[in-house]
Amino acid sequence: MDQLSSAYNKMTTTMSSAVNGSSEAAAAFKKLGVSLKDENGYLKSSSDVFKQTIAQLRSIENETERTAYAQAVFGRNTA
Repeated sequence: MDQLSSAYNKMTTTMSSAVNGSSEAAAAFKKLGVSLKDENGYLKSSSDVFKQTIAQLRSIENETERTAYAQAVFGRNTA
């Protein structure tokens, strides 16, 4: 459970970085097709982003690619 909590916290930090202008963090979510904002331009909840990110990762068949995206969003220790 600690690893899941750590991954969730790292994703929240990555979300914040993306919203505050980090092109690397924003690119990670964009490549996964995960939007951080809703249709009204408001920041989505970290829970919603987490669920969408997991769903997108599950759809990637190439394990190497999937791991790279997971590490970009959740940190190196979570893959």
